[in-house]
Amino acid sequence: MSKRPNTHLYTTVAFTFLTVSLFAWYAIRPTLQTILYLRREIADKLEVNQKMEDKITALIEAQSALSQIESNLPVLEEALPSGPDVVTLLGQLASLAQISEASLSSARTSDVPVDGEAATTSAVQKPGEPHELSLTITVIGTYETLQSFLNGMINMRRIVAVDSISFTPDTTSAALLGNSTLQLAIRVRSFYMPER
Repeated sequence: MSKRPNTHLYTTVAFTFLTVSLFAWYAIRPTLQTILYLRREIADKLEVNQKMEDKITALIEAQSALSQIESNLPVLEEALPSGPDVVTLLGQLASLAQISEASLSSARTSDVPVDGEAATTSAVQKPGEPHELSLTITVIGTYETLQSFLNGMINMRRIVAVDSISFTPDTTSAALLGNSTLQLAIRVRSFYMPER
């Protein structure tokens, strides 16, 4: 009889251990998995939150920089317009010639649409780079008026790069007006930044 109570005790302990193990496997294990999953998700959310805070800070800094230079944006638009604005550029050059007391006798431009649509070029244009507009203009006047025209062209707000300049005596105007005039042929490049 003394063996039975021990067996009963061992059986009770074994069933208790088995019950606790099953309870741990089916009840506590999913709870622990949920806790670990939630801790990992919280860490991920904190990382995403930090990245969003960094982006918000960068946007606030960009907005601040934009508000500081916003008054200069019209000048930038004049220097580097969003379209070729060929008519405007030629008007500025004709006005400059008139102010310089010279005469703009001819102007030729590269194959750029006048209405401002994007030009079709053979070279592949990288995004974010300015497009180029080539002009060849001929101005007639005295040396002083042509010098004044060139100085005015250099001081224009629109970016204009001079590729070549050639002075030749203007025999047609010299015979008609009786003075020594020169013919100035200039090949220039202007730039524009199409909006994307």
